[in-house]
Amino acid sequence: NKDKVEGVKANRAKQLAKWTTNRQSIVQHKRQYMKDLRAKLAEMPVKAEELREQHLEESLSTKIVSKGMVTEIVEQNKARISRGDEAARKQTLAKIERANARAETVAEHKRQVEALRTQVIKESMQDKMRVEELRRLDPSMTEASTRRVNDILGRLELPTLKTKAAKEGEEGQQQ
Repeated sequence: NKDKVEGVKANRAKQLAKWTTNRQSIVQHKRQYMKDLRAKLAEMPVKAEELREQHLEESLSTKIVSKGMVTEIVEQNKARISRGDEAARKQTLAKIERANARAETVAEHKRQVEALRTQVIKESMQDKMRVEELRRLDPSMTEASTRRVNDILGRLELPTLKTKAAKEGEEGQQQ
């Protein structure tokens, strides 16, 4: 019986030693875990700040790049619009210049037609005056009036009258 009790006591002592060792190991492990956790918690604000700054830098660089792209696109659009406006302005000026040139050509043509019309009317009036003068002159009266009649007929591009000297010359040749 004593053996049994001794065996139980030894077994119990053995279990107690095992339990104590395990308990000390678990307590040690928990202490280490808590120490690591406290260290991590202490580092978290520093890491969080670092991560926050890193994120801000990345977002800032992304924004700068995108702003640069947007600025470049805006500049390209402004240049394109400017070129379009310039082309439209040139087309409008060319259209105005064509219209002005056409108006000047038409006006010049009208001036030429009017000048020609005036000249024709003037010549017509001069021809009428010559015809009136022809009606008043009597070629049978004097040599001067015959010359004047022939001069007027020549200007009117009509055949001239024969003068007395020319008639006498012809009669002399016929004899």
